[in-house]
Amino acid sequence: MPLRPRAWRAFTGLSLPFLVGLSAPSCERARPEAESASQPSAAEMARPPSAATLPTAPIPPPSAAATPAAPAPPPAAATGAEPQRRLRLEPDEPALRLDAERFPGSAFFVQQILSDLAVARLHGLKPVGSTSTVFRASLDAPFRAAFKATTRARRRGPSAEVAAYRLARVLGLSNVPPATLRRVPKAALQRELEPRAAASWPQIAERLVVDAQGEVEGAAIFWIDGLRDLPIEERGARETALRALRQGEDIPESLALLLPQLSNLLVFDWLIGNTDRWSGANLKGDGAGQLLFIRDHDFAFGKLSAEQEQRLFAPLARSERYSRGLISRARALTPEAFERELAKDPGFARTPPRIEAAALAAVFARRDKLVAHIDGLVASHGPDKVLPFP
Repeated sequence: MPLRPRAWRAFTGLSLPFLVGLSAPSCERARPEAESASQPSAAEMARPPSAATLPTAPIPPPSAAATPAAPAPPPAAATGAEPQRRLRLEPDEPALRLDAERFPGSAFFVQQILSDLAVARLHGLKPVGSTSTVFRASLDAPFRAAFKATTRARRRGPSAEVAAYRLARVLGLSNVPPATLRRVPKAALQRELEPRAAASWPQIAERLVVDAQGEVEGAAIFWIDGLRDLPIEERGARETALRALRQGEDIPESLALLLPQLSNLLVFDWLIGNTDRWSGANLKGDGAGQLLFIRDHDFAFGKLSAEQEQRLFAPLARSERYSRGLISRARALTPEAFERELAKDPGFARTPPRIEAAALAAVFARRDKLVAHIDGLVASHGPDKVLPFP
């Protein structure tokens, strides 16, 4: 079938305004009245759009009759923020604007999410981790969070989650859930545990790393409601998708929107050294199966063996179609720019370094190998064929 760039543009950008309404999460608690003038109301946040708002290709210009409006952003006068505008990207500045970007599929501004993740009280903790110690938590905020604790077996895990989010920001990938480091008293974790989970506390407590102040550091991560397994999680469907990323292959109708996101996922996992993507339950999307969320990165930024690196690069080596914007930003990224972005997280700024210098250097060594691979493809096929996605 012919390539349909307009369809890809709708979902590979992932920060376009009409993506806001794909699947707004439920709001368990209303925000305080003092904030109601500057944030969307709980009713607005919880209102799901109709299926008609999902874009198809080609996408017609939006009209008031065809597409319900997303919740309006707070006025500039109320928040002090500048009106939303498209910025010219520099290699060392984030590709996303915290004050102007909503997380895809939700009604929440990224700045709001990060602020609440850092300080809002966690309660109703439910253990949900299988290989790591993770709690699903309610917040004194209109959304939920995952709290991924530092454990003896996974000391790097929370920092890796936040570092992955910060790298995604500078690369312009908006479908990685916001994450920030924070400390929670061990006693509060026990006190706020769901009653049904109380019996498991001794085993949980034994795994935790607790500092001299009796606190546990962890990554507070935006909880995405309504996650569903994507078809490409299954091996056969994944192989079909990977074949479609090769030059000369047709793009199946069913993959027209997911394929560019899969390409971005392969690039991102390679850069952060994430070897855990295909172990199961780590490839999920929205209820419509059109939006892929890149999540679960506590295995990232580790030391890879030669065999692990070869296995991680294998699907990328088979791929021959990429996002022009993502590759451009990856090519321009410097270690200094990444470190500045990491320092914007309070936890990283408080007691650096959280990721070993060798692990950061490995990111850029893998970046160079990626760029060399793509340059070779461009020399053979031309930039328009190798970089067809926005």
